[in-house]
Amino acid sequence: MNKFTSSTTQNSQQTRKLFKEDKECDKIIELQKENIKLKGEVSILRQNMLSLEKHNYELRDEKSKNIKLECKNNDKLRREVSVLHLQNKINENKMMAFKRKKIELSMDIKWALQQSETDINFQLYPFEFKRLKFFKDYFYNDFCQFCTKSVIQEIKHLMKNYKDFLDFFELFCCKIDVFKEFFVYLFVNDHYIDKKIEIMESVPLEWILGTSDDVNITNIRKFILNYPIKMMRFIYKIAETRPFILNIVLDRSIFNDLIRTKTYILTLLNKICKEGGLSFIDHTNLHYLSQQNLKDIYKEEYDS
Repeated sequence: MNKFTSSTTQNSQQTRKLFKEDKECDKIIELQKENIKLKGEVSILRQNMLSLEKHNYELRDEKSKNIKLECKNNDKLRREVSVLHLQNKINENKMMAFKRKKIELSMDIKWALQQSETDINFQLYPFEFKRLKFFKDYFYNDFCQFCTKSVIQEIKHLMKNYKDFLDFFELFCCKIDVFKEFFVYLFVNDHYIDKKIEIMESVPLEWILGTSDDVNITNIRKFILNYPIKMMRFIYKIAETRPFILNIVLDRSIFNDLIRTKTYILTLLNKICKEGGLSFIDHTNLHYLSQQNLKDIYKEEYDS
């Protein structure tokens, strides 16, 4: 009996122990589930925090860009207002300014620009075409004072791009040393012919003749031979001021081209006058026409 009771007690204790272990195991499983759930929630929370942080950064970046843009626009508006204010001041004093000498007017505008809150400065640099063209157009005397040596150095840097080189050479060819330095490069190719002709027509003829060694004379003659019609004004300048070099820069073939061109132009002019060119005639060109042209235009109304 005692043995049975002892065995029952042991079984009961083991059962309670197993039950307790099962209960603890269930708790552990529940805790593990909770832990996994919490880890998932923490992961989601972290992702949300990262997303929120990214969104906040984007907002700050956008706000920063908007502030910069607003500052830039404000600065631009401030400059525009400054320029308009300056223009109004000049317009208010226009009548007084026009009574002064041209140099004084230029100096007044220069002083006004220097006093304004603009980026305009009367220096060679930055070496930009538009600003330098502005100085040449409106402040020619100051433009001519730019350091020739520096100008030559800057133009040399542009020679890899022939269009840029030609633009700046045309701009600064009014400086004789610049012209002498780069004149020979007009003939290295057949590009931008009209611009080259403009350069040759814009400088004094003695500059061209002064730089003309045998090579340049040959280049000029070849250029005239290739483009005799476009070079008519240049040829006229030579005939008017240096007729003794006509035999050097011209030949019979060029002269024949000029004769044929003259005949063609006269034929075209006569045709226009006969077919009705009255709308083209005014006091600025009337004296250029021959009597026959006038008769063709005015017909019976013409009274010689």
